Amino acid sequence: MELYIALLRGVNVNGKNKLNMQVLHQSLEQAGYNEVQTYIQSGNILFKSAEINVDYLQKALQELIFSQFKLSVPVVVLTNEQLSKILIENPFLSDLSVNVKGLYYCLLQQYPQNSSQCLKNILESKDNFIITGKTVYLLVQNGYGNTKLNNNFFEKKLNVTATTRNHQTLQKLLEMSQNFR
Repeated sequence: MELYIALLRGVNVNGKNKLNMQVLHQSLEQAGYNEVQTYIQSGNILFKSAEINVDYLQKALQELIFSQFKLSVPVVVLTNEQLSKILIENPFLSDLSVNVKGLYYCLLQQYPQNSSQCLKNILESKDNFIITGKTVYLLVQNGYGNTKLNNNFFEKKLNVTATTRNHQTLQKLLEMSQNFR
């Protein structure tokens, strides 16, 4: 069985898309997912499955959440190796003066098409981003809530589905995955 990390987009944010993680945990186990663990209320799930197709898992989890909770919630699924690689390859971490509180990861469901063309001359900002594969690495100066380089921005510009997490959350998920039962 493979270990996966599922990241749900936009649950339990500002009173919208309310989803009880304990009830979701039970639903996932009833659906046949193994060793399910959740982390905080923003939709971070670790689980094991015999399924090896990540795209299938993303779709299956979205359908399960819709059928049981009537919520249309995009899901990004990563393997433990993918999560580790995303954190290790963060280009902003090579600068030792970077404040990790300003690091965010916009994780894409699909590979973006023509990302450099779509994002040319987008806006003047103190914030910075680098797109590598299905990850947008963000470095924001005044907090994620104050940047225009947010999840919605990248979804619209890149025409993809995405979810964003801060550095601390991804670090904790990696730690949990490395200590997984």
